[in-house]
Amino acid sequence: MVSVTFGVTSRERGITALVRIQLLAVKGDHCYVTALFICDHFGIKTTQRFVVDTGTIHTTLPESRARELGVDLEKLETYKIKLKVGGIGGGTDARMLGGIRLIFTAMDGSSVEEELPFIHVLWNPVVRSEEDRKILSTFPCLLGLDVIRRFTLRFGEENFAYLEP
Repeated sequence: MVSVTFGVTSRERGITALVRIQLLAVKGDHCYVTALFICDHFGIKTTQRFVVDTGTIHTTLPESRARELGVDLEKLETYKIKLKVGGIGGGTDARMLGGIRLIFTAMDGSSVEEELPFIHVLWNPVVRSEEDRKILSTFPCLLGLDVIRRFTLRFGEENFAYLEP
């Protein structure tokens, strides 16, 4: 495992120094970041691990993880906005979960907060086999461009990467 950092500064928040948030880069796998995930609407406040995914437009949670966090999926189902999302692996339905805050802890102990008007909760497709069920259970939460694009992604030497304003 390799530690990778990305850096953010935020003039809007009055931060003038470079703040580094540490990512975990697993060789042959993905880069991960952990954030405090807050959804006041459902009373959720818990840490959540995300795959940093520059190919995903919106931050997403799979249905199974949303259930574990305590999201009332029946309430999401009644919302009028229902989405069809697609990717390399195919397509599925999604619903919007609003009022999300992600709080990242920087290496210096400070916090970097990102507010999102909504994230996508990806509905599980119809499971045809036990193998499909196992694959769906491993689908990660994705940190999308709705957060990442607020920064410049710059790669450094020795497996280091940075997000900067």
